Amino acid sequence: MAKSQRRGVLTAGFVGVVFALAGSISPVAGAVADLDGTARLIAGAYAGAPRSGGAAEGPWRSYAQEVSTYWREYDRRIGRPLRQWACNELDRAEGVTVFYPFSGPDLPWAYQLFPEADRYVLVAMEKAEAPPLMEDFSLEEQEGYVAAFRAAWKLYGALGFFRTNDLIAVTAARGTRLGTTGPLLAFAARLGFEIESIEPIELDLNRSDLILRDPGSTKDDTWDSVRLTLRKGSRRVLVDYVRMDLSDTSLGKVPGARRWIERMARNPTVLKAASHHPQEPAFSIVRNSVVSNAPIIVQDETGIDYASLAQGHAVRLYGRFTKPNNAFDQGLQRPLAAAYRTGAGVKPLAFRLGYEKDSGSSLQVATKSGSTGAPPRDCGPS
Repeated sequence: MAKSQRRGVLTAGFVGVVFALAGSISPVAGAVADLDGTARLIAGAYAGAPRSGGAAEGPWRSYAQEVSTYWREYDRRIGRPLRQWACNELDRAEGVTVFYPFSGPDLPWAYQLFPEADRYVLVAMEKAEAPPLMEDFSLEEQEGYVAAFRAAWKLYGALGFFRTNDLIAVTAARGTRLGTTGPLLAFAARLGFEIESIEPIELDLNRSDLILRDPGSTKDDTWDSVRLTLRKGSRRVLVDYVRMDLSDTSLGKVPGARRWIERMARNPTVLKAASHHPQEPAFSIVRNSVVSNAPIIVQDETGIDYASLAQGHAVRLYGRFTKPNNAFDQGLQRPLAAAYRTGAGVKPLAFRLGYEKDSGSSLQVATKSGSTGAPPRDCGPS
């Protein structure tokens, strides 16, 4: 979900939703009193109120009831059929890293496609911000936070994504600051994880990988990117959210960024609602890295152009595609539309995803030629 890469075009997806308020931000990870409780509160999975701040439990209980309804609707229409589809159509990917460029904080999509992964690397333009300290919010701040997320969750339940512009309109009036940490925490809670820690991270130029940043740093961008350590039973999972402009021009200015992209692209890669950026000349580095290195690519029509994808991959088609969403150039992905028209081997999709189109939703699964298949999954009821 190529969020801020193109401001004037439809930006749909799990994009930088809020919500650390200025003046209510923790300077260090250790100052967060109860990350798991905060995550469950934002996710609507906890009916109580923050320990302080003057809010009665009523608004939070009502919020939890509404959000739970929206999440159940999402799970019925999208989440459950998506998990079943992934189990039937994708090989088991135990212990891998999943790479998700143009993602926003869309943890559910990556996790439900590859639930056995040990690490999810999400890359987008929005700043992460520090974890919100709900217990420090005033009553007015709590009410604003609840109002913004209630509207976002309602849309999410129906469509499976948050719309950036709607959230900006709600939060800007209350002086809030955009960030992806709140949504990441909420999604982790809804996916059944407990939050062990959240820490700022940065790119290590020597190792071309991510390292923890000193949480006591006084730099303004300390909380630019974050790492969540999650736990489900005895299993630990890392979620790295990296703030990075993926255009060629920007990557060329950041030492080590290109090497890091190439390294991440050696992993299973997912693309969804990416504003067709991977098809543009200005994003050749990330596109070529994924095409050359990824063992498997799961994408909608906004990802890699079909002609490039099919050169080195075996591509399976799902759903239906005729042309892009009306916000984009209607000449994009014509080879993909032609492949769908033939109907050869195209399988149906039982769920919607991505941008609205007259033809409905589409997915492509591209497996690199010569890749060895992993053991299939045991697909019981979702």
